[in-house]
Amino acid sequence: MLAFFLRPKSDNGYSLRDDNLAYVRRCGETVFAFPPPAVLSRATFIHSIIPVDEPRFKINLRINQMRVSPRLFNLLPGSSYHLRPYPNLRFFLYCNSGPIVSFPTAAYTTARTMSSSSSSSSSPKTLEEKLEALHNFSPCDVSDALLKLQKGNPLAGHLKDITPFSPFIGRQSGQPKIIAPVSTFRFIPKDAPTPEVESLEKHGFPPGKHWVDWAQPGTVVVIEQPAGQSCAALGGIMAARLKYLGVKAAVVDGRVRDLAELHGSGLHVWARGTSTVGTGAEAKPGERDVPISFGGVTISPNPLIMSVLMLQGDIIICDALEGVVVIPRALLDDVLALMPQLVEQDDKAKADVEQGVSVFEAFKRHRTLK
Repeated sequence: MLAFFLRPKSDNGYSLRDDNLAYVRRCGETVFAFPPPAVLSRATFIHSIIPVDEPRFKINLRINQMRVSPRLFNLLPGSSYHLRPYPNLRFFLYCNSGPIVSFPTAAYTTARTMSSSSSSSSSPKTLEEKLEALHNFSPCDVSDALLKLQKGNPLAGHLKDITPFSPFIGRQSGQPKIIAPVSTFRFIPKDAPTPEVESLEKHGFPPGKHWVDWAQPGTVVVIEQPAGQSCAALGGIMAARLKYLGVKAAVVDGRVRDLAELHGSGLHVWARGTSTVGTGAEAKPGERDVPISFGGVTISPNPLIMSVLMLQGDIIICDALEGVVVIPRALLDDVLALMPQLVEQDDKAKADVEQGVSVFEAFKRHRTLK
């Protein structure tokens, strides 16, 4: 028996649920065995089923449309890979000389039929289910879908030129995604008049309460800071309060400070840069729970608004490796429906390219969605 050991890189490792192969749940160590396809959680007998004398393989393993390609890889216990499962379970395993395992088989056909027959009833309906389904995809998948759905908008939801600053600095692999609705705050120059809002209680900052206390639990706070400012819009005390209130992360179109305190808070923070200067030097809170733009507004000759416009309740995905992307709430269902098709197309195209097919021909064969 040939087995492939998968150990999650973070606490949010994945295995397939027994009742529906199209969904995932977080769990511990997982073993995929060939043949037949099987999932064994918390396996302790890994050494007894993996032949340690296997030659080094060029692996092309697809699990649920996700290809894991560790190139030259020795099938030994303890190898770490992070899976992102998709509907329609499929297994393909290749070595340098060709396929050594290829499904569908009878076992695979049963699994695929079970998944397909339950797809209509198991498709995500509640917001919680939809957010969970988004964990199966990368921000790049989201942008690919938005690029097709938002004709003429090249930004495709991407929040450009921002970096994680807490609880670590810079891009990291193996970190869990943060996916949640946004709550928005617009900062204005400190000398600017306070905006006239429709309702002070709904969109403004009534006296006697700090702006940070209006942050909503379970959301990602997104702050629009006036362009060109040197001060920070978020610091250690604000981060500590946001963490206490149950905010999942903060994304700042501007600067942050107190990095040691940010790290200590444990709050995930993204920003364009840092500062040593407090907010009050240049900025003040202006409005909350209003549409904001991220990256400034530039009108192109088309004309297009070359910024990402965010509304209260839009969905944001913060991925420590790939970046941050925002899905308009009105397009969430369309994005979830389109992404599996786009991923499957590219998955097939890449598999062909790895077997020597030209990129032009691979795209012609598989990139059929317009």
